[in-house]
Amino acid sequence: MNEPSLDDLRLFLVVASEGSLSAAAKRLSASTATLSRRINQLEQQTGRSLFHRQPSGYELTADGASLRERVLQLDAVRAELADWLAEPTRRPMVRLSAGTWTCNLLVEHISQLHQKDDAFGLVFVSTEERLSIAHREVDIGLRNTRPDDPHLVTRRIGEVCYASYAATDRELADGEEQRWPWLLVAPDCAHTRSAHWMVEHRLSQAVLQVTASRTLLDLTVAGAGVTVLPCFVGDRLPSLRRVGPLIDELTESQWLVMHSETRHRPAVRTVIERIGIMISNYADLYSGKCQREPI
Repeated sequence: MNEPSLDDLRLFLVVASEGSLSAAAKRLSASTATLSRRINQLEQQTGRSLFHRQPSGYELTADGASLRERVLQLDAVRAELADWLAEPTRRPMVRLSAGTWTCNLLVEHISQLHQKDDAFGLVFVSTEERLSIAHREVDIGLRNTRPDDPHLVTRRIGEVCYASYAATDRELADGEEQRWPWLLVAPDCAHTRSAHWMVEHRLSQAVLQVTASRTLLDLTVAGAGVTVLPCFVGDRLPSLRRVGPLIDELTESQWLVMHSETRHRPAVRTVIERIGIMISNYADLYSGKCQREPI
C-alpha cells in the first residue's frame, strides 16, 4: 500500500473543513475533478471510506473523522518543525486575525501588543472572513462567535455593544430616525451582523452605500449621514456623537480564539496575554458605558 502524501492529507483537511468539493476547489484554486480524483486515491490508499457523498456536500464518515484528528496532529508537528528550522534565519511571526473595527483598535495601541525588544513580529489580518486557526491560516483570532472545533481554545474577553452615530455638527430631526440619511454597507457586501441589521432596518432610508465598513466611518465623520458602529469605535472619537440608544439585538460577546497546541508557543502566548490585558482596559468602552448622551 502506498503511503498518502502530505499534500493529499492537507487537501483532505480542506475538503473536510469546507464540506464540499466546490468550496474546497475555490479555496485551493483547483478543479473539482482533480480534488475528487485525489480524494478517491486517498481512500484507496487508506483502505477506508472517508466521506459520505451527499447532494448537499461531503460529510466525514467515522473513519474520516478519525483521520482528520490524526492529520491535525501531524499538521501541528509540521508547523512547529518549520518554525524550529527557520529560527536561526528569521524572526517568528504571530498572525492575528480580527474584523475591521477590532483590528483598527489593536493597531492604534500597537505599543501594548508589540515592543521593540520582542523576538517575534506580528502580522495583522484585517478581514470579516473566518480564517482557519485549525489549519494554521492564523495563530490567534478575535471573533464574535464561539467556535465549536475541539482543537480550538476560547476565552471570552468582553461584550461589544452597538449604537447609531452621526458627526457632532450634523443636524438631525429629533426622534425621526426614519427620515435620517442613513449610510450602510451594500447588501451584497454585508458580511457582519451590524451590516445585516442595517440592510434589514435602514435600506429604504439609505442615501449612500459602500462596499467596505471602514468607508462608513469616514463618511459619518464627514457629516454625510448616520450609521451603526461598535461603541468602542464611535464613543472614542470626539468628531462623532451617539444619536440613539444601544441596539440590544446587536450586543455580542468577544472571543479570543487560539489552537490548543500552538497557543503554548512563547510568542503566541505573549500576544494572547497582551490582548487580554488591553481589551480588559477598554471594557467600559466596548460595552457602551463611556457614552455621551444621545440626542
